[in-house]
Amino acid sequence: APFLIWQAFQAIWAHPYSYQQYDVGPPNVAAYSALGKLLVVLASGLGMVQEVATLVLMHRLVRQFQRGDMLIAATLRTMKYIAWIAMIMPVIEILFYNLNTYWLYRLGDIPAWQPLYTINVMMLALGLFLYALYMLIQHAIALQKDADLTV
Repeated sequence: APFLIWQAFQAIWAHPYSYQQYDVGPPNVAAYSALGKLLVVLASGLGMVQEVATLVLMHRLVRQFQRGDMLIAATLRTMKYIAWIAMIMPVIEILFYNLNTYWLYRLGDIPAWQPLYTINVMMLALGLFLYALYMLIQHAIALQKDADLTV
């Protein structure tokens, strides 16, 4: 783990600040001002928070499945949280990226500021799919309860 963390740190500082395939600024982040470096670290941290939150929720979901808790309210709640993270994070990322590049431009770390309007459509679609699956399973649970009461 320490080696992988060091590699991630090196990759961040040795490359330009970017969002998906869009690079801005000087060839590496190490040339930025102290506040510029802090902005880049915050942007990297935001991405890591999303990944960690999703992994924690997925772990929770797998543990529930392992215990045999397949179609219960806690499972549905976990699925709903994952769906919301997947839907909200692309919007937050693009807003944060645009704010970061604006402040990097104001600090003089990058030569020009141009807002980016590209959003991670696949992540948004994944979130919508998971939310639709959540609603489908919720409806299936209600039908199963109704069938159990009928019998």
